[in-house]
Amino acid sequence: MNKVAKIVIEGTIYDGPIQSDSEPPKALLNWLKSEVGKGLSALVVLHLDGSPSSETVTQTADVWYRVIKGWPIVWDEALDRPRLTIAFLTLAGRSTRWPSPGQLRQDLPPRVYPLPELSAPEYPPEKAAANRVRIKAMMKGVFKR
Repeated sequence: MNKVAKIVIEGTIYDGPIQSDSEPPKALLNWLKSEVGKGLSALVVLHLDGSPSSETVTQTADVWYRVIKGWPIVWDEALDRPRLTIAFLTLAGRSTRWPSPGQLRQDLPPRVYPLPELSAPEYPPEKAAANRVRIKAMMKGVFKR
């Protein structure tokens, strides 16, 4: 049975349907874990010195996720997913040894906030018509011989 409940997940108040009282919606929890997994997968493929063995890659990813989740950042998927992608690519591009989460944090670019959209200005049609007449008169004065 679905019900609506307010719960706090990863610093976000979620106000929507949940399956049970004990289980938060997984969609809010998974994007950060997914992004960390993708970034670490790219690093593993590089076979850097000191990289984790195939047996411990999953545990390594879990530790990275817990460390990153613990940073004093209120994670926002729309603002932070692109930053994490860039940080992991930067880290992969300059690393010769297996990096630490702290090195990733140094490569994390600042947030880029979307600019608010302004509504179109209200301009009365009669004022626009008067301005066109004025401009035409000015143009005639400029181009007289």
